[in-house]
Amino acid sequence: MPNGVAGPYQLGRRVPVHTYPLRVRGTQVQVVNRNGGSPTPVTGALLYKLPAGQTTDARPIADQTNAPYLTDSQGYLQGRGQLNMGDRLVALAPITATESYTLYNMSAAPTLTGLAAFTVTTPGVQELTVSPANPLLLFNLDVSLEWDARKDAAFLAQLDFDLKRTSEILFDATDGQAALGEIHLYHNKERWERADVRIYASNALIPNADPGGIVLDKTSEVIASNPFINAPAPYAISYQPGAIRIGAVWNRFGEANGTLGEDWPRTLAHELGHYAFYLYDNYLGLQDGVVAPVTTCTGTLMTDQYRDDFSEFRTAANWAAECGQTISAQRSGRADWQTITRFYPWLKAPAGQPNPGPVTLPLAVTQIESRFGPTGTLPLDITIFDLVDRNGAAQLSSEHAQAVLYTSEGRLLDLGHPVVDAVEARGAHVGDRLCVYDPPVQRMGCETVALNDNYLALVDRLDWQPEIMVSPVTSRTVNVLVSNVATGLDLRGRLYPENSPATTDNLFTPSSNGYFTSFQLTDGVLAGHIQIWVNEADSALDPRRESLTSYALGGSPGKRRKPLKGGVAAAQAAADAGNESITPAIAPDGQVLIYGNVTFDNGEFYALQKVNRLPTPPAWTTVVGDGYRILKSQNAPALVDTSILFRYRGQDAPAGEENFLSLYFWDEGRQQWEKLTTALNQAVNEASAPARGPGLYVLMSSLEIPLYQVGWNLVSYPVQETRAVSEALASISDGYNIAYTYRAADAQDHWKVYAPAAPWWVNDLTQMEFGQGYWIHATAAMTWLIKGPESHQVQSASADSLPTPPATYYGVILPGNGLTPTAGVSVQALINNVVCGQTLTRFIDGQIVYAINVEGDGGANPACIGAGQQVELQIEGGRPVTLPWQNDAVQYAPLNGKPYFLPMIARP
Repeated sequence: MPNGVAGPYQLGRRVPVHTYPLRVRGTQVQVVNRNGGSPTPVTGALLYKLPAGQTTDARPIADQTNAPYLTDSQGYLQGRGQLNMGDRLVALAPITATESYTLYNMSAAPTLTGLAAFTVTTPGVQELTVSPANPLLLFNLDVSLEWDARKDAAFLAQLDFDLKRTSEILFDATDGQAALGEIHLYHNKERWERADVRIYASNALIPNADPGGIVLDKTSEVIASNPFINAPAPYAISYQPGAIRIGAVWNRFGEANGTLGEDWPRTLAHELGHYAFYLYDNYLGLQDGVVAPVTTCTGTLMTDQYRDDFSEFRTAANWAAECGQTISAQRSGRADWQTITRFYPWLKAPAGQPNPGPVTLPLAVTQIESRFGPTGTLPLDITIFDLVDRNGAAQLSSEHAQAVLYTSEGRLLDLGHPVVDAVEARGAHVGDRLCVYDPPVQRMGCETVALNDNYLALVDRLDWQPEIMVSPVTSRTVNVLVSNVATGLDLRGRLYPENSPATTDNLFTPSSNGYFTSFQLTDGVLAGHIQIWVNEADSALDPRRESLTSYALGGSPGKRRKPLKGGVAAAQAAADAGNESITPAIAPDGQVLIYGNVTFDNGEFYALQKVNRLPTPPAWTTVVGDGYRILKSQNAPALVDTSILFRYRGQDAPAGEENFLSLYFWDEGRQQWEKLTTALNQAVNEASAPARGPGLYVLMSSLEIPLYQVGWNLVSYPVQETRAVSEALASISDGYNIAYTYRAADAQDHWKVYAPAAPWWVNDLTQMEFGQGYWIHATAAMTWLIKGPESHQVQSASADSLPTPPATYYGVILPGNGLTPTAGVSVQALINNVVCGQTLTRFIDGQIVYAINVEGDGGANPACIGAGQQVELQIEGGRPVTLPWQNDAVQYAPLNGKPYFLPMIARP
């Protein structure tokens, strides 16, 4: 009963009616409190016993059926049991309970190593005093798996360990005042909508949680003042019923190949900080609505859950100076502990520095009970499928590939990314359909799961690259437009809501710009997947053409209240009176979030859609992860002072390029990508930028080389691939006018030149090579962006010490004055009568032409000094031409023959 005195929820067994006081060797246990000074018996208390020499796993003294004995009206523990000298005891007296937690007062104070338990040293009455100075808050959680894991004993054992380890981490973070209590574990999405923790089959889901999502109905609090923001006060913060979302595996690098150490339970503890303690992140801040990393708020689980020295929650000490820029401060104006005690006033914030312990949780208060629900067909014993090509050879997937399981029950399980050449199809049954989509390489494969067939063939579908545009009108009406496909197709689609089975099939109708359909839903859908396919023959080696996208709504589209844990819905669909949110939308995979203080009226929302096809990215970029489209309902607030935040997998960032990740926005009007000013936080693999409004966003990388000055910049080419010079310099095509490199091995012509404005035959620098030095003459200070190698391998490279770039002259040989233009004729360049360059004429496009490099300071001939000198160009049999030595651009200088001077005859 809410706000009533609770029973022992963490064990939930029957309590014996006919028991006798515990008397072994003349020993009894009595539990009392001393709130008024004199001892007062405590009824209904539990007694945990830690046998002598044991440091953890203290369990309640219980009967043979594991039902715990409780204290009677005199405070004496009922039942029969065994106490030995050296045993340590901890009493827990229930104080209050809700659907989500039970509060106890303990008889033991937290210590650095655990609890200061009462030790049995003599026979007789063992009096234990419980006190509100030692509270213990146990959260009772429903955990639902997206798949049926009954056959996966290894996973269930790991999950049991991880949940109990999460409890220990929370016990540590709260200075021994909170942990996890009774956990009900469900399979195959049972109780999914009411679950506190939803565990997805995906290995690519970024964990996320709804702050304050533990509430059963929309709840608001008023912030009377906030010294950390300029916004007027008071203002309200709303908390909506929600959940924690986490994948089957997780590691701090976001890689799909499994959990690293304790990363999963540490992350779940961090997300419980959001969900159960109403906290926000302390490693992010908001500056004018734009997300930026914060590095000064240290020592807290809400900054970095992976560090042992960040294992606590922050108190108000030094909060303003070190944490005033965090989202927590700007959202609520409070430090971590101030927020925790705001919602759980029985807990005590540390008076000084937080207790760096307790390092262990001695009590076995976290009990996990699997509730399988209705029995049914068990999954396959082996659910790992190898990817192969048509010939059965191993087939590697790209980092963009997505694996999906369509169940025979009409549900969809997003399995995340294949790991190299294999997919783990958790919970797969015979008759389910397994697919892998790899749009960037136009490859896919689907087949019906069968016994003793653990291979999935991937085939190229070069004729299939649809663009799917999802446009939710409301949570019940979702429009879909498919373009970039052939005409005359029998195109169909199906919507898979996250919380319910798929819709019936929709037939797309041809439109002026593709194919269109509209899904009309009975209940509101806040997140889902949309599958499209061509109605054609389907086989494992010749699968029908199909694609998948996903979307999610955020804001106030009209939500349901969270069902009570008793299984009865609190109410039917609730018409919210508006919703104020700092995270208005989260992508279904958790990889993209919109941040900003935004207030929505009922029915208004933002939406995020995963994009299956991108406009051609700039030639100097590599796409990292997936693209996402922001949409908004007609009357939703403008995306002003909001940010879009991408979370990326460490393995997706090309080697050597993570420093240079940037967000890009597709400017539909100009049909080009715009590079956004990006705040990068490599410690947590996040990149954020101001939102440019509805449209398409993607994370890309490029190597960046600064050209610091107008004029000459000496740089090295760092990519281990040889590329055409025009391609390599594409990102600065409007920012330079000439480039040189020096080839010492070419005795005839050391210098190679590329000038975009010069004729092609002048440019003998045709490609850029790894490690080679280049002079680039920039017309403005800028950053040269270079696409990394396809192999994602980059090595350091340094420019050799090159001489000063030469001056380059070119032109045609004009006939006349006794000169007949001929190929192979020598042309020389002299400075102060010293030959500083020479070449031969060539026949190009019907003309005789030349191009010559004239060395300057620091060249092979030290006598050639260029700056401030004149260059005399000479062709055999022609007239010399004199021009200033100038190397910041190529110079056009036609050559012709010497004029004939006839003698003048003077007549008398």
